[in-house]
Amino acid sequence: MQVMPSTLKFATIRVFKVMARDVAAVEACELKEQWETTGLRQSDYPLALDEMTRSGLVRTIHLNAHVFVVLTDAGLAECQRSRTPLLRRMLDWLTLERIQWRRTQRIKPKARLRRRRNVDQHTAVAERRSGV
Repeated sequence: MQVMPSTLKFATIRVFKVMARDVAAVEACELKEQWETTGLRQSDYPLALDEMTRSGLVRTIHLNAHVFVVLTDAGLAECQRSRTPLLRRMLDWLTLERIQWRRTQRIKPKARLRRRRNVDQHTAVAERRSGV
């Protein structure tokens, strides 16, 4: 699935809203761990950070042995209110929901197999009743 840059930004801002309620900085390793909740691939994480940096929404700070991702003033404003058009936000949200749904479908193959068996059983019963 092709993920648009706006979807990556939307996902990153969503993670920031959850992690950094009152602060504008998050340790990069914690942000990467939380990235999994978006449903996007781990390989999308660096792309999202690059997109956020290019957009001027975050910057990285190296302090001692730690790397922090810090929201800029523009990033804080984006977290507080989204300036993107409603339709774009809806499409980004829908993309993330579809990705998460697909991921749950891949995780539960036995459940999918059980559903298929149930459908096959119901179809067979319906065919017997109709005399087909």
